Parts: sequence; C-alpha cells; structure tokens
Amino acid sequence: MLARRLMLILTVLGAVALVGCTFGPPSVPTTTTTPSTTSTTTTTAAPTSTTSTTTTSTTTTLPPTTTTTIPLITEGAVAIVSNASGVTGAAALLTQELTALGFHMADPTNAAGVEERLDVSKVYYLPAGADVATSIGRVMGGVAVSRMPIPVSITGGPARLGDATVVVMLGKDLANNKPILPQT
Repeated sequence: MLARRLMLILTVLGAVALVGCTFGPPSVPTTTTTPSTTSTTTTTAAPTSTTSTTTTSTTTTLPPTTTTTIPLITEGAVAIVSNASGVTGAAALLTQELTALGFHMADPTNAAGVEERLDVSKVYYLPAGADVATSIGRVMGGVAVSRMPIPVSITGGPARLGDATVVVMLGKDLANNKPILPQT
C-alpha cells in the first residue's frame, strides 16, 4: 500500500515538473537581441496567380454501316401479268419491264371474276414460285405477295396458267405509271 502511495506522489511531482516545459517550436515569434543592435527580418513573397484553361474535345466514332443488297431471284419460275386495272396495254408494258430485269414471263392476260378490277396490285404464287414472287413484289415497290387462290381469277382460268407459278394482278395503283415499275 505504501508503495502505491509513493508511486502516486512521484507521478504527481513529475506532472508538476512537466507543466513548465515546452516542446517543439515556440508559438510566438522571437526576436534576437544582441548587445549593440536589434534586427528584424521580414520576407514578403510576391503573390502568385495560376490560370488554367481546359479544352475538352469529344469525338464520336460510329461503327461502319453496311448495306445489304438482297439479290433478285429471277430464275426458277415463270410469271404471268394479269391486267386487273382496266388500263389497255398495262399488262403488256409490265411484262416487258419484268422481262428486261431477267424474269421469265408468259404472255400477259386479263383478270376475270371477283378480281377483274383491283385498286391495289398484288402478286400470287404457287409454292415453287415463292422466291420469284417475292422478288417481283419488291421490284414493284413493295406489292403484297401471297399464296395463289384456287381458282385464280384470270381469263381462261387455271388452264391459262400453263407452267406459270406466279401471277401478277396489276391494279389501278400502278397501271397508269409509265414506266410501271418504280425507278431506283
């Protein structure tokens, strides 16, 4: 117990001794005095100014674009143009234009029955002529293409088809155009 008290007293005395001590640089400026002169040194630094300009340039690089050209399929089917417009000579003109593009064409004919007069052109096909019919519909500016109804509405009926597997029903929408096919 006595050792503890002695230790406490020594700790308190050490703390009191340290109160007057200072560690590190003094917190107030000091002036050095010599017996004959007093000098004070003042250093002034010139103000500095920094101007910074940042230019940002943005470059956007787009991936290259590719154009896919879908080839016309002109082989593998015979097509026939049926005039459903009432415009004389329109089926013959369209037959010439499709022949010039490489399609195999039968002699033109006229529409009959329920499709004798159509406002909008269309292309019909039997299964063997589907690809050629799609190409004809495309060169005609996106004309609708669908399976051929049975019986097909042309003069002479199904016997008039012969070996044709595609029938173009030329309506009023294109028949008055000269040329009939849209120019690209």
